[in-house]
Formats: sequence, C-alpha cells, structure tokens
Amino acid sequence: LDLDDPQVQQAVVEFAVPTKIIAQVQQAGLTAYQKASQIKQLPILILQGLQDDIVIPARTRKLLGQFHGPIHYHELAAAHNLLQEDQPNWSKIVSLTNVFLNDLL
Repeated sequence: LDLDDPQVQQAVVEFAVPTKIIAQVQQAGLTAYQKASQIKQLPILILQGLQDDIVIPARTRKLLGQFHGPIHYHELAAAHNLLQEDQPNWSKIVSLTNVFLNDLL
C-alpha cells in the first residue's frame, strides 16, 4: 500500500464502512461473549497474538473465564494475522494445533 500514490490516497478518502456493519460486529462479539458460558466440556484451542490490535489480548483473557470446558490457551508474539503461513510463528501454531488435536484422540 503506497500512501504516497495519489490514487491510493483518493481511495482511502472515499473508503466507507456503513455504521450498521460496525454495530453488527459489536453485537456479534457481545452475543458470543454471553453465550460462551453455555459451552460445557468442549475442548477449546485459543491462539492469541500479543501484538493483535483487533482482538486485544486482555479481552481474550477475560473471555477465558466464560468457558467451562478444557481450555488450551497460547499467547504468541504475533499480530492479528497469525494464521498465515508466512508468519514467523507458523511452525509453532501448527505444532500447538497438532498437540491439541492429538489430545482429542
């Protein structure tokens, strides 16, 4: 993304997100938080990027208290896009996921 490019600058100026979408995302998050306590005995794997500025680690930690099943929670030195193969922690993510899945068997 070249912010010095006038076409990119114009596209940024013209970019719009309907406020209804923001409200829907907020409602979905609230509903998920409220419903999380209803999950009983279901193993849960959560991989949290410590540099994630979209899903904030402190909020994920708060969410952990809502679950009643076995939780496998791991914080990684990563941003929000930690599930992309080109990320530095990809091999660790694969390993943690494999351990989680093998524990289910």
